[in-house]
Amino acid sequence: MFFALLELLPFIVIAFVLGLVVGWLVWRWRRRPISSGDWNELTTVAMKARSELATVEAANSELTNERSALAKLVETRNGELTALHSEVSKREAKILNLQADLDKANTKISGLGEDSGRENN
Repeated sequence: MFFALLELLPFIVIAFVLGLVVGWLVWRWRRRPISSGDWNELTTVAMKARSELATVEAANSELTNERSALAKLVETRNGELTALHSEVSKREAKILNLQADLDKANTKISGLGEDSGRENN
């Protein structure tokens, strides 16, 4: 078992050293210096982005409130439409009844006209 570890030891040491080198290179790369002009530019861009984000969030909130109000209005109008449909149905039934009454009255009038015509002869 000891000899197997001795066989693997060079690979383990090489992997350890490569890990240290890569880690150090990444650490150095992440710590690269940035000029004050670049920093100021990045800060300005970040502040503009935050400002735009706040504006967009405010507009989103306003539009959400408006959408809610419109949804309530649509719901109210749908209720009114249902009520109007039932009113139209009632009125149509009333019109049919009045039409039937009119037909009966016209029949009576024509019957009376015939009776008075017979009386004159």
